[in-house]
Amino acid sequence: MSDLPTQVYLAGQGRYEGNGDVFVLLRNSEDIDTLPAGKIQNGQVLLNLPDDVGKYLEKLENPCDDVHEEYRESCQSTFSWPKNLAITEGSLYVKNINIPSKRGCDLYLRLIKLNQERSPDLLYFSEAGKINGTITYDENETSHYTNHVDWNYSKGWNITYDYSNQNGDNNIRNTTTNLSKTGGTLEWWLRCDD
Repeated sequence: MSDLPTQVYLAGQGRYEGNGDVFVLLRNSEDIDTLPAGKIQNGQVLLNLPDDVGKYLEKLENPCDDVHEEYRESCQSTFSWPKNLAITEGSLYVKNINIPSKRGCDLYLRLIKLNQERSPDLLYFSEAGKINGTITYDENETSHYTNHVDWNYSKGWNITYDYSNQNGDNNIRNTTTNLSKTGGTLEWWLRCDD
């Protein structure tokens, strides 16, 4: 998290030079809450993500359990992870921005690569460790899905990056916590409703 960029860009319009209050949206099966997470000052992100997120953590289970029910029968997983690991995902948004006619702004990281842009995930891990492995399943007779995961993470907030490729009918997804493996760079983008 220490090597994140600081400059904010207004999606499709260039650098944002204004201010705003950053919040993180967290949820569990019963609650959805927003907690203070930092600010934007003169177009620069200053994150201060909360550490007290215990009530939003969920134990990581077999990844095949998260696959849509109709695909579970073909699902196979070679994942390995710490058995007591719990995680939660956060989404960032901004209030009190000074852009005329704009409201409801999301703040998100974009992984910029040649001919593609993807949004990394912001995840909180209950303990440090590694998750490695592959999950595969068939979506139909011609579409085979593969997800390779290589995460080496610390306790607390981490970023995971998707650097997938499309190859004919094969849907191959690769995710990592190592930005250098993606071949891309990061930018903060601010997307607002009119």
